[in-house]
Amino acid sequence: MTKILIDPTALSKRVNQLAAEIVKDYPNGPPVFVGVLNGAVEFMMRLLGEFPAEFAASIQYDFVNASSYDRNNSRREVAIGPHGSIDITACDVIVVDGIVDTGLTINRLLTVLKGKEPRSLAVCALLDKESRRVHQVEMRYVGFKIADHFVVGFGMDYNQKFRCLPHVATLDPTLKGIEK
Repeated sequence: MTKILIDPTALSKRVNQLAAEIVKDYPNGPPVFVGVLNGAVEFMMRLLGEFPAEFAASIQYDFVNASSYDRNNSRREVAIGPHGSIDITACDVIVVDGIVDTGLTINRLLTVLKGKEPRSLAVCALLDKESRRVHQVEMRYVGFKIADHFVVGFGMDYNQKFRCLPHVATLDPTLKGIEK
């Protein structure tokens, strides 16, 4: 049904490395973290847990609903839900996502967040499926680049299932008509 693509040990090691990079890049204090629901929750909480106490003590984080969907099977739309309760004006902000695929959703979210006038805006994604990119996305932090597979686990899901797997796995595409 699933085949492990990235095991828990590799995930843990890479999340730790990303946290170290972020600490180095923000010597004056942590940015505000904005996680994209629901796929980024597991990754973001693990990432935040890797920061040293003196950095973590000042962290602010929030979540936002952002998803793409087919409208009339011909046009992709992006729905952005509530923008969170933290004022990001003049703040450094890192948007955390589980996977960046076509780039449509993250680009729309970045446009919305730029309107709130943060000092800086960066993207941190656990998975980068660059081969599917339609909209260019500058990602400052990337956990893993992956091929064009349908993946589940560590926050990613198929119909809300498989999200809590402790690893990232490919899902057998013959299940209920799953496409890449």
